[in-house]
Amino acid sequence: MKKTIILIMGIILALILLSGCSKGKETANQVDLVNGKYVIAFSGGSKEKLINSFSILYEDGAVKEYPINSSIVIANSIRAGEELLFFSRQKNTHFSITNDGIEEISFLNDRYGEGAYFGVLFASKTKDYLFTGLNVGFSDRGYVSELLYRNYDEEEYRNLTFYDKILCSAINNNGTIYLQYLDLNKKGDNVFFRKSAIMEIQESKGEVIRDTILDDKYEGEPNRQLVLFGEDIILYRPEMDESAIPTGKSFMAAYSKGNIVEEKELKDFTIYGAYSYGDKLHLLDIAGEVLVFDLDYNLVDSYHLDDFEGWIRGVHFEEGNLYVALEDEDQDLTINHYQIEKGSLMERDAIPLPKAIEWDHESFTFLPLD
Repeated sequence: MKKTIILIMGIILALILLSGCSKGKETANQVDLVNGKYVIAFSGGSKEKLINSFSILYEDGAVKEYPINSSIVIANSIRAGEELLFFSRQKNTHFSITNDGIEEISFLNDRYGEGAYFGVLFASKTKDYLFTGLNVGFSDRGYVSELLYRNYDEEEYRNLTFYDKILCSAINNNGTIYLQYLDLNKKGDNVFFRKSAIMEIQESKGEVIRDTILDDKYEGEPNRQLVLFGEDIILYRPEMDESAIPTGKSFMAAYSKGNIVEEKELKDFTIYGAYSYGDKLHLLDIAGEVLVFDLDYNLVDSYHLDDFEGWIRGVHFEEGNLYVALEDEDQDLTINHYQIEKGSLMERDAIPLPKAIEWDHESFTFLPLD
């Protein structure tokens, strides 16, 4: 068993109950989600500003488009119960979609003011909790980040404020929040990462239980999701050379209570994501290969996703279903719906390109409605 360094014990962070995120204008009074398959958010450019459009792809192939004039890049999306959330990465303007319509939302306006230029670093969820990491920026006390979290059924967010930390991902289990982050160090005008770590926080009080330095090979990255597998937290990362090009090797580890309890070095495998289903852990690489491990971290299966052509533009895992957005060499975009256990292709849908905005294969994200 490998031990890592525990940095801080028993620190109390500022824990604040909010009245909920601030609601903005409704950009569409009603949105028809019935018989919808996917909601797709496009961020495109014009000569004057960025503009956005939401498209709903329906079971019968029909498409409805909802253009929105907003100078943001929508980079993250997540489903929290019946609410579909789409997040900007550089401005505090985000969108909530329900059958009632598309509504602008923002966070912490009472603290940072309306229209502030900070965005969402990551959005993650567990069975019943939603986590959002905000990239606020520099202040007199250092670089500011905020972790917001709530139960799906709650309107109030709780938040924790951090200084000199880039938040990467968060999940919870048995009353403990697990937060992976990058520690920052600033000298003059230069900012660099000092270490990567994972923090365990008591959910109810905001008390830090453990703060554990990780080996560089498990360095976090915003929106690279932590995964709960059994009682372990799964960390993973592709190895990069000095030019940030993947070497073809990846690392995976199981973390528990301040220790790395299992490690795997994966050769000829550039990991893209990880997800657990039942008593199996699935690791996905950029070429559509999947490795499957049991609870003892034995490799028990491997397969290639059917009809996998192109490179990955986005992935969602929902209850035994894997949805992969792909772009091929002709710039054709599709969403492949896979059955998770063997990678069998269940459906393949062409992504309808937006007509209401200028869009040249820039940023997009999607959510399945099944």
